[in-house]
Amino acid sequence: MGLERLRPDPAPTVRPVHEYVASGVTDEIYRDIKAALQVPWVGVLMLAYARYPTFFECLWRGLKPIVESRAFIDEAAGIRDFVERSAATFAPAPLSAPLADMGYAVRELDQIRAIIEAFSHGNFPYMMIAAIARLLIEDGALAGGGPTAIAGGHHAPDGAVQFVMIEEHHGQAALRELYADIKATVGLPFVNSDYRGLARWPSYFDMA
Repeated sequence: MGLERLRPDPAPTVRPVHEYVASGVTDEIYRDIKAALQVPWVGVLMLAYARYPTFFECLWRGLKPIVESRAFIDEAAGIRDFVERSAATFAPAPLSAPLADMGYAVRELDQIRAIIEAFSHGNFPYMMIAAIARLLIEDGALAGGGPTAIAGGHHAPDGAVQFVMIEEHHGQAALRELYADIKATVGLPFVNSDYRGLARWPSYFDMA
């Protein structure tokens, strides 16, 4: 089934149910999502879906056995590999040396890398979830019985990662302006989790 790719115009109002205000069944599903995907955060798309509890509960009930399957995990890893190899062809300038010159210690740089690795692990499963949700809401169907082989085991990056999300209302004028620029550039009415997580290091975030 082909889905035409059109950016909504005007952009819809997105009212995420953030983790820090979630309760009851929503909070339980959030915990289940993080456990199933082996990620330390709930993606913005799931926060947005949670605004519609009946849909959200039904969607996750169908998604859980899919996202825990070996087929899903392998496909997400394959897409990540393709995207990272493609991104490397742009030859982005390394930031480690300029950041070290600014005073960033090795431990701080390692923390930034760990956050990026965690996001890189989780973003592609969330992308696939978004595609599945769109297919189903536009009257599509998942062919066949779906994957049945549960992956099991550990597939997330090793090491604990402490996520601190810097929300728009936390920031002073410079950060709010940067967030506004990001939203305008990517054409979204919200700031994705990556940016909010990496904004914990303002000087790095501004340079990146």
